[in-house]
This record gives sequence, C-alpha cells and structure tokens, in this order.
Amino acid sequence: MTDSELISKLTQLKEIKPSRQWADLVLSQILSTEGKRAIVRRPRPVLTDFSFLLRYRVAIVSLLLVFVMGSSLVLAQNSLPGSYLYPVKLATQNLRIYIAPNKYKPLLKVQIAQERLRDLAQVQNHQAQVRKVAQAIKKDIASLPEDIKKVDKNQKVILQISQQVQSKGKDLEKLLNSTNLETPEKENLQQTIAKTNQQVLSYIIDTTEEINRCPSYLQKKIINLKDFFARQIEEGKLNLAPGDIVKIRTLLSKAETSWKAGDCLTAMKSIDKIYQLLSIPSEEGQVESNSPQG
Repeated sequence: MTDSELISKLTQLKEIKPSRQWADLVLSQILSTEGKRAIVRRPRPVLTDFSFLLRYRVAIVSLLLVFVMGSSLVLAQNSLPGSYLYPVKLATQNLRIYIAPNKYKPLLKVQIAQERLRDLAQVQNHQAQVRKVAQAIKKDIASLPEDIKKVDKNQKVILQISQQVQSKGKDLEKLLNSTNLETPEKENLQQTIAKTNQQVLSYIIDTTEEINRCPSYLQKKIINLKDFFARQIEEGKLNLAPGDIVKIRTLLSKAETSWKAGDCLTAMKSIDKIYQLLSIPSEEGQVESNSPQG
C-alpha cells in the first residue's frame, strides 16, 4: 500500500461516528462509576459510643447521690446557723441522739448541747434560726433527768452517769453566756440548765445514800463469800492461781472493812471483783447455795 492510499484510508476513518445508542450506554456507565467512587471516598464521622452507660445508669445515679449526700454531710459539720447546710447538721445530731443506746444518750445530749452553744456564739444575726436552735437545746437539756432514769437498773451505773452529766453540764452556763442570744431566750435557757443541774445533783445524792445504806444482805453476802472461799480451799476445789487467791483474800478483807465503815459502795465493788475472780454470777443465791450450812 502506497502512502497516498494510507492517507486516503485514514481520512475515511474520521468520517466513521458511533451510534447514538452506544454513546448513551458508555456515558451512563462512566457516570455510574464516578458516583460510586465519590460515595466510597466520602469520609465517615466516627461517633463515641456511650450506650454502655445505659446499662449502669441506676448504679451511676446511686453513686452520684451518695457522693453528693456525703459531701453535704461533711460540709455541714462546719456550718453555722443561717447557712443552708445547718439544718443538715442539726438533723445529723438528732439522728446520733436517736440511735444512741440509753446508757450513752444523756452524755451525748450534753455534748451536742455544748456544740450547738458554740455555734450560737459565732453568729450575730439570723435570729429566727438561732431561736430554733436554742429551743432544741432547751428540749434536750430538760429531758436529761428522765434519760438518766432509763440508763440502767443498777444504782452504781446511774450514779456514774449522773456524775458525768453533772461534770460536763457545768460548762453549759459558761457557753450560754458567750452566745448572742436575745435576753428572753438566754434567761429561759439559763433557768432550764439550772433546774436540770439541780435535778441531776439530787439523783447523785439520793443514789449515793441508797448505795451507802449498807443493807443487811450486804453483811450476809460478805459472810457467805468468806465461808464459801474457805470451804473451796479446804476441799481443794478452788482451781485458781496463787496470785488470784491472794487477791480474793485482800478483797474480802477490804469489803468487810468498808462495810463496817459504812462505805457500802466500796464494799459492793470489792464483792463484784471477787465474783469475777471466782467466775460465778454476782447473785446472792449462787454463793448461798454453795456455802456451808451451819
């Protein structure tokens, strides 16, 4: 093929055109491919998944409540009348009194009354809340005599608690004088404190006299103990260390001397210690039933 013929053929190729149907098909395929590529290349936002928190929402809310309440209780301990946290402090103190055993309730009331009086000494205003606190103090102090009666049936325990209440109660009047209470409230509270102190002092006197009456059974108890102790040693039934035997002899002598001197409280304490060393109940009948009959 000559050059002229080749040129002629190429010229004819330029005149060849694709059909309309084929052109539309190719165009649609091109557009479809570009659309897919655009979708694939588009960046997808990554979101943090907090759905797991929904499973533990009850526990989380409970922990938050405990944290908030615990923080409030801690902060409330340093609050003063007029603070929005002070009612929380009062409620906490009242709860401590409510759940305290009868034996510790009187002393706890005196201690909390002291704390509240110290709080009142640090405020100059907020008289409405100050009056409420003063009324609460008055109520607790006025109830002390009845609380002491409920402490225990044992007269020695009642005497001990009464003495402790009287000792701590002496500071109440001093603390009251340092407060900024208005005159009527202060005088009213002073009267309540004085009346309660007088009642507690009467308990101390009456209980001491009752303990120191040295009833006849006390002499009988000392005699029975001496006979019981001597019989146990004679029969070799006393399984005690030599040191404990010496202690019992000393306590028996002390109990008898105290009884003769009219100091029945000391005599009763010595007898109780002997019961403990002998490991027997502190009941009169326990010794009498085992003591020699004469």
